[in-house]
Amino acid sequence: MSRKPAPATPAPSQDDILPRILAAVLDAVQAPVFVKDDSLRWIYVNTALERGMGRPRAEIIGRTDFDLFPEAQARLFRSRDEQILADGRDQTNEAHTIWNGREASILAIKSLFRDPEGGRVFILGFVQDVSDLKRTLAALDESETVHRSIATLAPVAIVLHRDGMILWANPSAAAFYGVDSPTDMIGADLRARLTEEGRLALDERMRLARDTGRMLPSLEYEITGPDGRPRTVEGRIGIVPHQGGQALLSISRT
Repeated sequence: MSRKPAPATPAPSQDDILPRILAAVLDAVQAPVFVKDDSLRWIYVNTALERGMGRPRAEIIGRTDFDLFPEAQARLFRSRDEQILADGRDQTNEAHTIWNGREASILAIKSLFRDPEGGRVFILGFVQDVSDLKRTLAALDESETVHRSIATLAPVAIVLHRDGMILWANPSAAAFYGVDSPTDMIGADLRARLTEEGRLALDERMRLARDTGRMLPSLEYEITGPDGRPRTVEGRIGIVPHQGGQALLSISRT
């Protein structure tokens, strides 16, 4: 005797399943996400934000910043959120707080969302821990200061330039090119200090440095001395990082 087929299970509607899918996606991402209502109560946090704050969501949902942070910090967060509610503009703010169990610098990126059906507004936010980035930048700044101090004291002529336009020079470079002060060289064209043969050599060396991305071997070329007469010098040139981009470093000596 044949069996009757089992009744088909109704497919879940998009309205039923989509919120669960979105919640699972937000919990899976590594970026901490939160939502506040128009009374500035926390109404949603994902798993990454729970970890960052060191609290389960049950201790966060329904609370305000005054329940979760020291008073001075809560007042700062509240004033920023009130500004978003007032003008509707996105905000990116840095704050220093306890994050992942330690003192940290975080960026809170927030925007206003208006429910198209009910018209109610909410604040959507993402958090990024920038502590390691700030420490790295501080170390780079310190390193640059140290290296610049060494370059200032160096007995050889050192010039930092971008395609010949001088960005920085040390005192030895000023003496080398017959200029009163290194600051007098800033903004000038390094080619103007060279003979025609030297300019051609510099152009070729700059091209090679850009193509190879490294410091090139020493090469002899001619510059115009303080007395107006050409003299042969030895120099190196190479690409170095500078202010988020690249520049050329020329090192010369007689």
